[in-house]
Amino acid sequence: MNKKENLTRQIIQRAKQLSPEAQQALYLLVQNLDIIDALPCGSMTLKEKKRYAAQALQHRDYLSAMIVEYKWLKQEDEKE
Repeated sequence: MNKKENLTRQIIQRAKQLSPEAQQALYLLVQNLDIIDALPCGSMTLKEKKRYAAQALQHRDYLSAMIVEYKWLKQEDEKE
């Protein structure tokens, strides 16, 4: 399994408990991973990741929350 497939599986596991809107955001995320990978992103601390995701969810911006989660998982995976 390549890294992208592994990250996708991790996101799916985390999103199963979210609303249908969040699941739609996940679908959009997976369909556009190449675009999202091209977005620049500096490293995030866990505290920042939680803050960004919470802020997006507060505004019901599920796609941004999924992007933050994906970028975090990718960052952590690259550390290994």
